[in-house]
Amino acid sequence: IEWTSSVLRNSNNLSNTVLQGPGTGEFIAFPVGPPSASKLIWATTYPSQEPPSSKDNEWDVLQTKNSDLLMHSILPQFPDTHPIHDLVAHTEQNRILHFGLYHRKHKTTWFRGNVVLLGDSCHATLPYVGQGANQAIEDAIVLSDCLDSHLKSTSSSRMSSASNEKYAQVFQEYYNRRFQRTKRVVTIANIMNTLYHSKNVFVQYFLDFILSQVLSGGLMFKQIEKEIVEECPVKDYGRYRHDKHI
Repeated sequence: IEWTSSVLRNSNNLSNTVLQGPGTGEFIAFPVGPPSASKLIWATTYPSQEPPSSKDNEWDVLQTKNSDLLMHSILPQFPDTHPIHDLVAHTEQNRILHFGLYHRKHKTTWFRGNVVLLGDSCHATLPYVGQGANQAIEDAIVLSDCLDSHLKSTSSSRMSSASNEKYAQVFQEYYNRRFQRTKRVVTIANIMNTLYHSKNVFVQYFLDFILSQVLSGGLMFKQIEKEIVEECPVKDYGRYRHDKHI
């Protein structure tokens, strides 16, 4: 959306907004670009038992069928005070993308021969803990560390001819170091998906309790902090600063 509407700026205070359940999923909105040409990006989730489109390419503008679905089935799921109603009204139909988020089983095979997987290709993560990209970055750093420790004595001329057995050792260590960590993160995201979209009043009360604990820095916050931050395998953050002089 063109981030110039005073209605959007003043009535909803949507700059850098995150709304999380209960029962209405997760909603985010944030401005991008310079002030003179700023645009508002927004997204929301809702539960569904089937894909939003029968087309092969889900990353597409709303078709007539999906437009009707949005107006008559999806929007009524949100309270009248939810900002999505104003945002849909201010967004051109051809600017709305409608696609599915899927629960994927954690893969138990991450490599074969000289090919190794990382990120969503081996541990696809729902977006409810904001860890998809982070886990892929951690994968890359751990994999590079494994390659370095196993092959640092191998000259560049011999690197390309390193045996499959050598690479298998590297990839197995990478897998051993990353599997449990990524599985826990994926599990947390799956649990939050269930909590955010549940219509069960007791589950919603439980989610309220969890979010209040997180926001107040309570025990739940400390548990999440331990898993996401303290258990992170990357400790020397300064080494990877984007502005570090090389």
